[in-house]
Amino acid sequence: MKKILISLFNLALCLIVLGACSNEKNKDSWLQGKWYSKSWNIAYAFVKNNDTWKIEDNKGNIICNAASESVKSSDECLTLIDKNDTQIIINKIDNSHMRFQQVDKEGLLGTTETINFEKK
Repeated sequence: MKKILISLFNLALCLIVLGACSNEKNKDSWLQGKWYSKSWNIAYAFVKNNDTWKIEDNKGNIICNAASESVKSSDECLTLIDKNDTQIIINKIDNSHMRFQQVDKEGLLGTTETINFEKK
C-alpha cells in the first residue's frame, strides 16, 4: 500500500512539473501567426523558431530576423530585440488584438507610431 501511495505521489508531482513547463513554454504562443493592421494596410507573420522570432510582411520583407525576447518581457508586454538592437514592443490586448511599435537604435530608421493589429 505504501509503494502505491508513493508511486501516485510521484506521478502527481511529475504531472504538475510537466504542466508548469508546458505553460511557461507556451506563454507567447498567442503571438504566432498572421496579424493585420488596417491603418497600415499590411499583414505581418510572426514565427518563433527555438527561442528567436522572425517577423515578415505580406510582401516578403523581413521586418526582424532572429530576435530574442528581452528580460523585460512579460505575459502582457513582449519586447523583442534583434541583432541590430532594434526593439519590437508588442502589447497584448487579448489573444486576437495587439499594439505594435518598432524602436530602432539611434542612427537607424527611428521609431514607429504604435499600431493596432488584429489576428487573421
